[in-house]
Amino acid sequence: MGHKVLHLLGSPTDEFSFSISLMYARSLASAKYQEAVHNTNIYAVVHPGGFWSFTDDIAQDEALAGKMFEVTEALAAVREMSPDLMLQHILCAKRPLYNAMFEILNIPFIGSSSQASANIADKAATRALLLQAGLPVPHGVVVGRGDHCVRYDGGFPAVVKPCKMENSVGVQIVHNEVEMEEALEEAFAYGDTAVVDAFIPGREVRCGVIA
Repeated sequence: MGHKVLHLLGSPTDEFSFSISLMYARSLASAKYQEAVHNTNIYAVVHPGGFWSFTDDIAQDEALAGKMFEVTEALAAVREMSPDLMLQHILCAKRPLYNAMFEILNIPFIGSSSQASANIADKAATRALLLQAGLPVPHGVVVGRGDHCVRYDGGFPAVVKPCKMENSVGVQIVHNEVEMEEALEEAFAYGDTAVVDAFIPGREVRCGVIA
């Protein structure tokens, strides 16, 4: 007997984040893992602007444009569906918000709690927690929009990153002060804070952690 799995995908933020999430969800749906063949899959699609739709097939774009629900209506529909668990494919900074919604509904989901997800989604918070735990991080600083008292005093090249973006959006390698100031201005287009880190050459590895 399989499970009723609600896949949550899309983004309320913008078309780019929506498309990235849809790509990830479609890759999983087409993989046809043997362990999941008996599951009943339902797809809840969050559209830019925040409206939801539901479908049992995300392979075709036409299937995504069903009846639209505002958030409270969508959550009532989810409660009525009574899924065994939720699997989230949303990758934008709003991800923790949706985890919190399912915590309130008392529907289990795979992944971090809303608080842990919020910490992960904010690079400044992640940096502070790692430092507090005594883990090594690159030399750097968190800079706020209009904050002229905090300055990066490390060497170049350096990396400028918006605090609340995913998938390397807004990340730039800079080689001097002028490039850093220009990169910060661009980073502030995505939020009010950015991180400037010393660049460490090497291979980047991204992995999940189960605790």
